[in-house]
Amino acid sequence: MMEKSPLQLESYAFDRIELKSQEHSDPNHNNLIEGEVSHGVSQDDLRLWHVTLDLSLNADDGESPLYLGRIAVEGVFRVHPTWPEDKIEALVSSNAPAVLYGAIREMVVNLTSRSKHGAIHLQTVRFPPSVGASQAAKNAKTKNRLPAAK
Repeated sequence: MMEKSPLQLESYAFDRIELKSQEHSDPNHNNLIEGEVSHGVSQDDLRLWHVTLDLSLNADDGESPLYLGRIAVEGVFRVHPTWPEDKIEALVSSNAPAVLYGAIREMVVNLTSRSKHGAIHLQTVRFPPSVGASQAAKNAKTKNRLPAAK
């Protein structure tokens, strides 16, 4: 059964799309995926959030993955009025980046499927909720090492 999420995506746009196929690459080498999430709440509406996910597809030490690049996407999200205020940040900090990551995954597979080495698929990941409302209010940034792309 499906239910409507209390977090709704109002809009999203890609701010950066850079992917480069590597001449001397090995299809058995995976990308090191690093991600940075930033989020902030509107001063006028505590249920309106702006979230950015910035991913880098890098080469790990000694590895030669098929593609290198960086993709950033920004989204505007609204939290349903009945959602408890004390649970908004946890909802946004874990679910909004997951929605944006799905958009990035789709963009990567679309671009690479038309590229020299063929499609790569970014692994599914989880974004644990951040702690402390002041962190989100100050547009805190976190950098995480994510699982490899295959």
